[in-house]
Amino acid sequence: MTLCILEKIKFFKEFADKKSIKIKHKIENNLFAKIDPYAIDRVVNNLLENAIKYTPARKCIIVELSGQRNKVILKVEDNGLGIVKKIIDLVNGEIHVQSKVHKGSCFTMVRSPSGTPTRGMALKRQRMKTATI
Repeated sequence: MTLCILEKIKFFKEFADKKSIKIKHKIENNLFAKIDPYAIDRVVNNLLENAIKYTPARKCIIVELSGQRNKVILKVEDNGLGIVKKIIDLVNGEIHVQSKVHKGSCFTMVRSPSGTPTRGMALKRQRMKTATI
């Protein structure tokens, strides 16, 4: 897995350079995972393509690969617009993402009726406003 991610970073560096975007990385050595190479290739391509596409010029993308408790964790962080999150913040809510293979993704905004942050609050279902974006 380590080599795969490093190769992808090297490949996408050319595209990032065209926008003056830096790709920083923190990659643990010798991480291996039983995973379909085609599938991980698609996932990493998608994450890095979108990060470069939506990150403004002269900003930075951070790629991290680590191992924790029999799990391999890949994190791609960008400085893109974060449009959905920004909109949710405007209404003082939370965002939840559900994604199903071959069915797409569902982004759900949850907000308390009073407008106070919902995190950690016990709200009754009938009082909670939920909008799917």
